[in-house]
Amino acid sequence: MLALSSPHAVGFDPQRLSRVQSLLEEACERREFAGAVYLVARHGSIAARGAVGLRNDDPAAPMTLDTIFDMASLTKPVATAAAALCLLEQGAFHLLQEVRSFFPEKELPHLEGATLFHLLTHTSGLPPYKDFYRTGEGQKHLVEGILSLELTQPPGAKYAYSCLGFILLQAVLERITGEPLDALAQRLVFEPLEMKRTRYCPPADGHGEIATAGVCPWRERKVSGEVHDPNAAAQGGVSGNAGLFSTAADLAVFAQMMLRDGAFHGRRILGPVTIRQAAENRLAPEVGGSSLGWFTHPNAMLPRGDLLSLRSFGHTGFTGTSLLIDPEYDLIVIFLANRLVYEPEGVGFFATRRKLHNLVAASLML
Repeated sequence: MLALSSPHAVGFDPQRLSRVQSLLEEACERREFAGAVYLVARHGSIAARGAVGLRNDDPAAPMTLDTIFDMASLTKPVATAAAALCLLEQGAFHLLQEVRSFFPEKELPHLEGATLFHLLTHTSGLPPYKDFYRTGEGQKHLVEGILSLELTQPPGAKYAYSCLGFILLQAVLERITGEPLDALAQRLVFEPLEMKRTRYCPPADGHGEIATAGVCPWRERKVSGEVHDPNAAAQGGVSGNAGLFSTAADLAVFAQMMLRDGAFHGRRILGPVTIRQAAENRLAPEVGGSSLGWFTHPNAMLPRGDLLSLRSFGHTGFTGTSLLIDPEYDLIVIFLANRLVYEPEGVGFFATRRKLHNLVAASLML
């Protein structure tokens, strides 16, 4: 875990930074979410953190700093892309290999030209999402369905955020290693970083510490401790697209590793050159903004607000999670909320998230 510091010691105006807590308390009262946890860190130390509201809609379940959240699509960079980059460094593959080369038993002419680089940067041409969970369960069913899809545009032509691409990337990583993604990410990333509260498929006896994600349209009930995303649930909870559970403290450790060129407390996860590939836009501006797994400028999905630097990179999750890293200011901002409990459309929530990042930026005294 990162050490605690006073805001002033790491370059924040304490009074200005305290506005974050007030902003979230007011948003919680407006029922933009049942509860939320935030964490702001700089120069390797936590400057501010807090919890507001409830883990679900039960007054007997207050949100705490240690509450575990369904990360939703934060799974993509923190588990899937991170594991992929570790394997890339080990020489297990290179990014210009075509996806179809990993499925030699199939004829896939329609996927010609789509590479692992395209999957990691959402430029493969695969559609964003398809409800495969409605027609069957199991990873094999989903992968077969994805491989059968026609591309919506030529590989590399356009950025189009695709959950399906990361499910396919999961299948490739598992074919290369013979190891399921959850075990792979645990071995390569979470265990070395001592992210002890980060995992897929949390055990039932720990579900009381987990924030309720909201109602799953497939299961027609609120889910807590089970992945909310239906396609991930149809795979048994382990997906390259979603399924990871974690805490603000564990995410801060991961983010600090990214800011320190791939190492944390003497443990190296990735090399500095690889971190640069993960932190900077790898696409032409007219195509979009994506590094190897993360949103970057000029991607409108990057949750940086209006004031943080254009070097920022980050990711969001449908359940209400977000992680933003700004190398310009050596800054980490984590905001985890269970927005689907009350406000599935998220209009107010998304505005609050922008305001939160603006408040943090305005608190920097440099």
